[in-house]
Amino acid sequence: HARLVQATLRRAEEDVRRISGQTVPRARIALTPFLASLGISRLYNQFRRRYPDGLLELDIGILSSSLPRLIDGSLDVSFCIVEPTELPNELTFQQFRTVNMVAVTRKKDLAKPQSWEALTHEQWVLNPSPATTDAYFHSWMSRKGVKLRNKSILCRSAQMLSSLVEELDVIAVCPEPLYYARLAPAGIYRVGLPELPEPMPMGALTMTHMPKSQAVQDLISIAEHISLKI
Repeated sequence: HARLVQATLRRAEEDVRRISGQTVPRARIALTPFLASLGISRLYNQFRRRYPDGLLELDIGILSSSLPRLIDGSLDVSFCIVEPTELPNELTFQQFRTVNMVAVTRKKDLAKPQSWEALTHEQWVLNPSPATTDAYFHSWMSRKGVKLRNKSILCRSAQMLSSLVEELDVIAVCPEPLYYARLAPAGIYRVGLPELPEPMPMGALTMTHMPKSQAVQDLISIAEHISLKI
């Protein structure tokens, strides 16, 4: 509670300085690698048009690093794909849309329809951080009774994970729009899974009782508009 009070006071002081012309509009945001790769330029350009003198701080929104920063007030909003039921109560999730998750690989033969039994013998790579798309996907597989025969390669870096998919015969999980926009043109195939899990929610994650500056509110609106076009 003390951290929330301190963060609220800081936000109020910033708003007072902004209204009185003593400071510029400022927003501190984090985006998942998926959103950053497909929408960051549009987000930045629209923010700059609304706030020519504004300050926009950007970070990659991996939940393991974003959640503590949201709670301590050093981050205003995280745009992410997440399972809301796994989030702490002090956070609020504003859903924009849902996104299908798919499995991808460079192995062309896996693009044909596959059985779960066959796929359990493949090498998978995943991000083990909690509440991630990978965790959601593999939890869904586990509930279906699918048990991988080989130990998964654990990788928390989206860039390194992408390199592994391009250079090794492994299977990874990614949002469907990212696959078609970035991976398919690079020669990566969509695995012929027997079925897909329910789509995951995409949206904005903020502190429940934290006041939002006008710049942050505008960014959330901009991000929602962009996400619907991805």
